Parts: sequence; C-alpha cells; structure tokens
Amino acid sequence: MKPPPERSAMSERLKTFTALCPPGLTLPASFDAILRQEEPPDIEPWEWLFEYHEWLQFWVQTIKEQYPARPPLIPFAKNGGSDDVFCFDGTDTAGNPRVYIVHTFASPGWENRGYWDDFDDFMEEAEEVNAEWVRDEEEYRQQQAKDEADDQ
Repeated sequence: MKPPPERSAMSERLKTFTALCPPGLTLPASFDAILRQEEPPDIEPWEWLFEYHEWLQFWVQTIKEQYPARPPLIPFAKNGGSDDVFCFDGTDTAGNPRVYIVHTFASPGWENRGYWDDFDDFMEEAEEVNAEWVRDEEEYRQQQAKDEADDQ
C-alpha cells in the first residue's frame, strides 16, 4: 500500500492554493485564515485538499477534464466517503464565493449535488458533520470494548 503524500507546509499550501485561483477571485477571509493556520480545523470525515499538494492538483485536473463546460471551480475539500468535492465558484469576485458540491465521475449535467451560499455556511455544516462523526466513532469504540469484555 502506498503511503499518503507528505503534508504541505502552511506557506506552501497558501502559495499553491492561491496560484490556482483565477484572476479577480478573492478568497473568503475565514478560508484565508484557515490556510494560514499551522493545523487547520478537523472536518473529518471530510478532508482538506490543500493539506496534500498532489491531491489538490489531482482534483483540480479531474474536475477540469470531466466538466470542461462548467465555469472555473476551485476545489478545496472532499468528502472522504464519496467522490463529492467541495469547490469555490471561480467566477465570483465579491470575496465570499458560493461553495458547490461536485459529484465527480458523474456524467456531465449530473455532477451538481447542491451548494452552500458561502464558505461560512459550508464550515457550519462541516463542524456539524464532524461532531456527529466523532460521536459515532466514540460510540463504535465503546461498543467494541463492551463486546470484547463480554467475550471474556
């Protein structure tokens, strides 16, 4: 099994991510702040793409190839349990672009899974999903421990 790629350093991921953005796109201040953090917030079971340069490049290229007719989309996170990739609207120059859910590997026209009005709405849901995932993981661990104790 291939080891995961090496994590990008904070300065490298900021530089790499902003280089992907089309001219005129202004990233939301809250996203920019996350890019600048040494350790970004945990959004598991979702994952930040900017943490791993190779993954970010893969999804940028994949979305361009699969959906060439779409306006520019800037992927920044992914659902770890599906092919859903979360992308900024690359045409928005207002400073808080819409976040699209793109179901990659779907036929063109079927990839749109919805959107959040802005990054802050995305983060609110990411935090809720993460909290539920953490609770579920803890319940699973407790059930495993109980089952092991019952087996003895």
